[in-house]
Amino acid sequence: MALIKFTQVKTYLADIKSGSQLPQVFLVYGENYIVRQICDRLNNALTDNDSSSFSSEILEGGSISMGDVVEEITTLSLLSSKKIVTLRQAPLFPGADKTGDISFNTSEIAHLGDVIEKGLPENHYFIITTSTADKRKKIYKTIESQGLCIDCTVAQGLRKADQEEQNKVLLGLANQILGRSGKTIDRQAFGLLNEQTGFNLDMMRQNLEKIVAYAGSRNMIETSDVRAVVQRDRKDPIFSLTNALMAKDVEQAL
Repeated sequence: MALIKFTQVKTYLADIKSGSQLPQVFLVYGENYIVRQICDRLNNALTDNDSSSFSSEILEGGSISMGDVVEEITTLSLLSSKKIVTLRQAPLFPGADKTGDISFNTSEIAHLGDVIEKGLPENHYFIITTSTADKRKKIYKTIESQGLCIDCTVAQGLRKADQEEQNKVLLGLANQILGRSGKTIDRQAFGLLNEQTGFNLDMMRQNLEKIVAYAGSRNMIETSDVRAVVQRDRKDPIFSLTNALMAKDVEQAL
């Protein structure tokens, strides 16, 4: 059916509620923090915020066989006519995170593709998450044609456009977390926090929650709050160095 970016999900779901029908299969891949947020949105949309009307099963990739996965997505629930099955960190693509001892071989992945292509039982929904996806693979093309692929990746390079995309995602996360407490962060404080943490969404979330607690009743987060709470824990990816070398950017490489 489609491929969309995570930034388009809110609009997509709003349009769905306007009369379109939700697909039965979703592939959500990319940054783990964003993937979790998108899965929550999908579950809320599928259940219409009433999870009691659905049977929900969560399967861990690397710890479950393909036979069990297929059985779960095709077997009717005894307690409910509606069912959501989530397969987390599915080992469907080369380079995906290995979270257990079980990997799916080519024939097993092809079998899953056949099941998806034939269609799931009515009111059954299948959400697959993974850290990476290969658009050249048949399983990806099958899911895209039969369901919805949601790209939760964020550019990791050193180009200005990449840095702007990262900052936009981080600022959105900061506004989301601080907004719950009625707080805001000034530009200098956010810049320092970004420098200390780097593009690590889970670490950024943890640091923001610590800062909120430290600030107490004050509504504005300042640089002094960041310095008091956050220790430098930035882990730049190795390709940041290689990108700088390829660009012959001596200062950045050093």
